[in-house]
Amino acid sequence: MKSLMTIQDISLWIKTAAPSGQLTSDSRRVQRGDVFFAYAGATDFIAAAIAQGAAAIVHDAVEWNAAWSQVPHLLVSDLKRLAGPVAHAFYDMPDSAMFSAGVTGTNGKTSCALWLAQQGVPDWRLLLIFILGTFLMRSAGCAINDYADQDI
Repeated sequence: MKSLMTIQDISLWIKTAAPSGQLTSDSRRVQRGDVFFAYAGATDFIAAAIAQGAAAIVHDAVEWNAAWSQVPHLLVSDLKRLAGPVAHAFYDMPDSAMFSAGVTGTNGKTSCALWLAQQGVPDWRLLLIFILGTFLMRSAGCAINDYADQDI
């Protein structure tokens, strides 16, 4: 076992140990060929993951039990902190080709999201539906509030 492995080293080890497996830290979800991440304190779940068909175990500060030796294992210090970056590398950085944008604020989120989703000015009919929907819902809200407040 190599000490001070990089994220890419860990990902490569996992791909070699379980080429068609998925990653999970929930022993109940392990399927044949998957890789189980056993965080510190999870020794009770390693046997269950192996029984479910785990092809490899990546573990953190868990003393390895000889009874679990039928599957390859890798000790990774601070696994819980590294699990996200390892999964990112293992799944070949799926977000690298994806555009992401966040729209926050009080007013105009839906309109801005619509513009972003259309990659420019949306079709005028769709825009009209959104504008009418906003106007009508706000009008209805004001009318309901006025009616509810009439006895105050």
